[in-house]
Amino acid sequence: MGDQCKNEKMKYKEPMKIVPRDYLRNQRKYVAFKSMEAVAEEIGVSYEYYAQLENGNKGRKLSINMILKLTKALGFTSCYRLVWQEKKVQEEMFGTDMGNKKALPK
Repeated sequence: MGDQCKNEKMKYKEPMKIVPRDYLRNQRKYVAFKSMEAVAEEIGVSYEYYAQLENGNKGRKLSINMILKLTKALGFTSCYRLVWQEKKVQEEMFGTDMGNKKALPK
């Protein structure tokens, strides 16, 4: 009986928190002055995929390759700024301080 309850708990997963990447949207609109289509083409992904990246529905953790492409396409002064912004998104999404790996207080 105990194993059945344990299996039932394992089936249900709480949905991930969706955190829009506003820093990408703001950089694209107000610094790079580019459309989503132009950025998607420049970084080599579909418009739909890039839109989902900005909205927080895709790419929960951006690869270093994607970070470098976005840095160039959106005119970030360095990839460090983009990485710092992405770290803040990850902390909101997963509820941890990614540097310390401790749960943040709620």
